[in-house]
Amino acid sequence: MSEQAQGPFFRVSSLASLGLNPDVCQLDLHQRVAALSAPARLFHRAVLRAFLEQGRAPTQAELRPAARLIGIGLERLLADLVVHDVIQRAADGTLQVAYPFSGVPTLHRVEIDDAPPVFAMCAIDALGLPFMVGRPATIHTQDPTDATPLTIAIEPISGAQRWHPATTVVLANECSEEPAIKAECACPFINAFASPETADRWRAAHPELVVKLLTQEQALEDARKIFGTLLEEPPIAG
Repeated sequence: MSEQAQGPFFRVSSLASLGLNPDVCQLDLHQRVAALSAPARLFHRAVLRAFLEQGRAPTQAELRPAARLIGIGLERLLADLVVHDVIQRAADGTLQVAYPFSGVPTLHRVEIDDAPPVFAMCAIDALGLPFMVGRPATIHTQDPTDATPLTIAIEPISGAQRWHPATTVVLANECSEEPAIKAECACPFINAFASPETADRWRAAHPELVVKLLTQEQALEDARKIFGTLLEEPPIAG
């Protein structure tokens, strides 16, 4: 079969008119979030919870009450998250990306216990969701070389996991130039593969990309590190 598309190739830079923050945008997501102001971090958690509760991107009208409670204008808060590459917006202003969530369908569909299904930006983002919410989840994705269905079930509290096929691995891509929006240069190329062999075949077909092969445990550890604390309240300084 012919190679499948990795998913939507986001083009959201036009809305980042203030420019990415070059001091933080090359960092991992949890570090980019930590660089936000306290009000922006509070608003960011509201955005993530809205995605989780609704299974889709929240509208500006739905986010406005959260901004009002914080006491900062909605557009200012959204712009702060955009320049830190914590969220990204489409050309019409709608919320398109709020890592790990995607506002449009991707290859990575995640079914979380007691929540509507959601789409993740990439394979690592999908793996991070159960750790972010602290609930079991099942990830449905596919090998981009031949569309082989892949299923990954994770219980974040006990650590139980089930990968089908059992030989599944993950390829992770890093942006070659910074500053860059991760949704454009990294996420489309971070995918799960049915075996190391299909991953190697895909990597050989894309010599222009710098990717690394992750075992299941390595992929889970990266996902836990990046997303595990996003919804936690920060400690109060004393």
